[in-house]
Amino acid sequence: MNTAIYVRVSTEEQAKEGYSIRAQIEKLKSYIQIKDWTYYKVYADEGISGKNITDRPAMNELIADIEAGRVHNVLVYKIDRLTRNTRDLIDLSDLFQKHNCAFNSLMESIDTKTASGRMFLKIIGIFAEFERENIIERITLACEKKVKEGYTLGSYTLSYGYDVSVK
Repeated sequence: MNTAIYVRVSTEEQAKEGYSIRAQIEKLKSYIQIKDWTYYKVYADEGISGKNITDRPAMNELIADIEAGRVHNVLVYKIDRLTRNTRDLIDLSDLFQKHNCAFNSLMESIDTKTASGRMFLKIIGIFAEFERENIIERITLACEKKVKEGYTLGSYTLSYGYDVSVK
């Protein structure tokens, strides 16, 4: 079974350091050996958000290889590495099923060959999207607070004309 590894990190800092990508690949390659699957290729999107799949070159290449019949199994470290968008997750799940491609997640122990595995995949996907939306809300609130306090968003110094009042 030709198994593709898909890995992703969301920030440029993580992508530059490369540790997170490297760690994911090492663990996933070990898992492929344990399962006695055939390793096909690594698809890596470095420094790219999981909010959608259209803006990710490696994801689009993986989809093309699945549709061409070159990939029969996709392995990810965690579901949120694949996507943090429930609609995209459902579309990918349908694509995998249509092309008889299995999907496995190391951390969540998901195998989409079973109905319960496909259901669990969608439930986990909802939580991944929820976490992405929570992150956006927290960042927005933090930025608004900094601006109200007179700080610029680019540094820890006060904007010109503002004083800090201690209460």
